[in-house]
Amino acid sequence: GADILLDLIKLDNQSSLGVFGGVEGGGLLLRSDEKNFEGDAAFITLTPSIIARIGISLVFDKRHRIEFITKLPVKSWELPDSIIHIYKPTQFMLGYKFVF
Repeated sequence: GADILLDLIKLDNQSSLGVFGGVEGGGLLLRSDEKNFEGDAAFITLTPSIIARIGISLVFDKRHRIEFITKLPVKSWELPDSIIHIYKPTQFMLGYKFVF
């Protein structure tokens, strides 16, 4: 994935409020209960996807960052041999990061 971060409001010399946005790609690997011809559990890859990320970021004391992130599914594909389709709804996350 990749994000772009823009500081919108400089609160003081050590704090700012910003917004960011980006995209990420991925997919799911699920372990199947069915056995393959060697007797091991078979793995099935399901729904490669593209997800958009948007959020706000508060940096304070130059080293601390709090983020509120929303992940929005943009596109997913179900592989032809998949027997299960997985729906990934919109996700909301709150995070803290220490900036070195």
